[in-house]
Amino acid sequence: MVCVRWISGVMLAMLLLVAGGGVGAANATSNASPTTVVAASQAVQPTVTTAVRVAYDTVPMHACQEQGHAGASVWNPYANGWWCYGVDFAPPFVTNAGMVDFPAYCSRHYPDSQATNRNNSVFGWKCERIEQRDI
Repeated sequence: MVCVRWISGVMLAMLLLVAGGGVGAANATSNASPTTVVAASQAVQPTVTTAVRVAYDTVPMHACQEQGHAGASVWNPYANGWWCYGVDFAPPFVTNAGMVDFPAYCSRHYPDSQATNRNNSVFGWKCERIEQRDI
């Protein structure tokens, strides 16, 4: 117990020396301001917030189902090559229901985001937005 108290006293003395600028630092100038000592457990680390562009993946199948269609398929391998299809029990059984509405999907799932196609391919569709992140 005595050893623990001695170690705690030594650590407190070292903290006071570091926070106070060393022995005699308060007397170095005549207009020195008083030093406030903060215990290590009370110290607050500063956080920095920055704006980051975040890209979320899209799910064309879900987008089409939210539009009221059966699913999604690739129409051609360029740009917005995704199209929604409907299913019927009469010929032609599968019908083209139109293009996937990526902007509406992004707005629903990621408010304030925009639908972008990063690499001009069917798999390049992302929902992008600016978010504030602590670093």
